[in-house]
Amino acid sequence: MKIAILGGGVAGVVAARVLARNGIEAHILERNDRLGGLHHSPTFNGVAYDIGTFVFQKRHQLIRLFPELESVLVPVPSQFVSLTNKGSIDAYPLSLRGYVSDNGFMNFSYALSNVLVSKALHFRKSNVPSFIKYYIGSDIYKRSGLRKYIERLYDIPDEEIDLEFARKRLELISRWGSIRKNLHRLAKRKPSPLTGAPYLGKTDFVRPKDGFTPMYAALQEAITKDGAKVFLGTQLKSIQKQEDRFEIESNLGSEHYDAVLSTIPITALYELLGLEQPTAFESRSLLSLFYKTRLSLSRDATVVHNFSQTGDWKRITVFSAYYGPHEGSDYFGCEITVDSNQDIDVGAYRARFEKHLDELGITNNLSFEGSALTRNAYPIYRRTTFDEIQKQKLFVEENGIRLVGRQGEFDYISSSDTALKASNIANELASRG
Repeated sequence: MKIAILGGGVAGVVAARVLARNGIEAHILERNDRLGGLHHSPTFNGVAYDIGTFVFQKRHQLIRLFPELESVLVPVPSQFVSLTNKGSIDAYPLSLRGYVSDNGFMNFSYALSNVLVSKALHFRKSNVPSFIKYYIGSDIYKRSGLRKYIERLYDIPDEEIDLEFARKRLELISRWGSIRKNLHRLAKRKPSPLTGAPYLGKTDFVRPKDGFTPMYAALQEAITKDGAKVFLGTQLKSIQKQEDRFEIESNLGSEHYDAVLSTIPITALYELLGLEQPTAFESRSLLSLFYKTRLSLSRDATVVHNFSQTGDWKRITVFSAYYGPHEGSDYFGCEITVDSNQDIDVGAYRARFEKHLDELGITNNLSFEGSALTRNAYPIYRRTTFDEIQKQKLFVEENGIRLVGRQGEFDYISSSDTALKASNIANELASRG
């Protein structure tokens, strides 16, 4: 049995390892000259940055499937914080102590009574705003900046985001806002939002200092030893189903496979299959801005989420907090969700971001190093398109192509969940062989 794996990110390398170890001939067809997918580290002036925040817990499925990574990854303390509307630093996603500090005791008292009212008004949790208001109340939702952050993340109004899709990003809110769970934490003397304890990520590893290249070089070596084959620089041209097999045409020629597992953007897959593009698939791009500077942040923050009411940017990752300063300077990356269908004026986004940082007074001698634009970074599920998206995904899988990963499955899932799903699908395919 021979299986084609389209794309060499997390899902691709995991599937290749599982298939190869089950005696299946697995071919990774990757268009770039590297493996990694969204795990990408642009380098400017000798410094490696990432296009987002990537941290790996010890229980991360990729590490479980590739234990050899522990000798490659860098162990770090990881501390996530939030920038509040008043410009202060609070626990992530927020704390009651920080809320009182920013809004005063009177507003806090009103917010508490509003939580009880909101639980009665929004117990059905019928959409994204009501889901959040049920747990933390409408007043905290607005004043804390959480609403603004969610709309920055998706680049659409919160009322338009499909609830089931958004739950994947809101699970922390349900844990944070559960009265029962918080009382249990206090009784056990565990960190709780009620105490204002900072969110210490349970993540223990980040990629090597030089970027993701050494990490994926180790993964490529591992799967090659397992028996999988990796074809970099593969430009796919078409995929045709011929009875119970698939013919894949690329710049490498024509090859037949018994099955296909796709991790590439589903819109690209539709094009390869010669199908009309469905209008339901909508995505956002990620604009990453990279800087060197002197930072003055409290709590030794590694990741800062923008919960203020101003600014386009949603998150800063302070890489120098992981790897140490470069030539005496801190360095970080900033993430901004942008519309994939519009021309991106990097200069305008950069000017607004730098102006916001200047107003906050947390940087000194800011030096812009470069930028990167990542297409199809975030799949968008609107309430009006959810059913159609599921229908189109099912149509592809009914025709024999398995979908996996954020881009392949068109789903907003973590890299750990991606690895787990890829492993399960690969085991299922192997059992048929």
